[in-house]
Amino acid sequence: KSGRETMRESRNRFYGTYHLNAVAAFVTLASDHYSLVKRYRGWKLPLAAYHMQRAVANANEAYHRLIHGSVVMTTDQIDVVTRIWRKAPRWLGGNVRRARRGVEVALSLEHPGSTTMKPHTRALLLITLAEIQWQMGEQREARGNYSRTLALVPEIETENSPDRLHQLVRVFSTVGFFHFDHDASTKEAHKLIDQALKLARGLGAE
Repeated sequence: KSGRETMRESRNRFYGTYHLNAVAAFVTLASDHYSLVKRYRGWKLPLAAYHMQRAVANANEAYHRLIHGSVVMTTDQIDVVTRIWRKAPRWLGGNVRRARRGVEVALSLEHPGSTTMKPHTRALLLITLAEIQWQMGEQREARGNYSRTLALVPEIETENSPDRLHQLVRVFSTVGFFHFDHDASTKEAHKLIDQALKLARGLGAE
């Protein structure tokens, strides 16, 4: 499916759900734009920048609707927007501090869904927090959250979620590459990356 077709379907969903829940509609549109960023590399880099900018714009719109309304953003929605704010460069509207605040709210008891979120959502939020902490020089805290992420693997393996294996690939690969990039010993890194590759091959064969 082409990027143009993907976004046409996304906009149709947006207009179909906006009147029901504007925050959710903008988060979904942001997520769809963000999903296309990795598709465009090399000479298509301007398209990647465009989709990242649109992802940030829609994440920001969801945030502004949230603070001026009575709707609570779910932990899954917070995961989406905080990842976008964390990954986007500042010149495209990235906002690391806002991302951190959002993750910390989702993981705290302040959020009504903090104790009922799925294990993979908690793992992804912890990864985003660890990435931010590492960027801010809080290396000890970041390592602690990467460890907490791996501790959730048994729960992710048994959670009632159709995409739990895809989420395990994300967890294994992200934490594995973190160890590969920042640790003197790469034994743990290779182990995690191998687990991610085996799972990904199995998903590809389905």
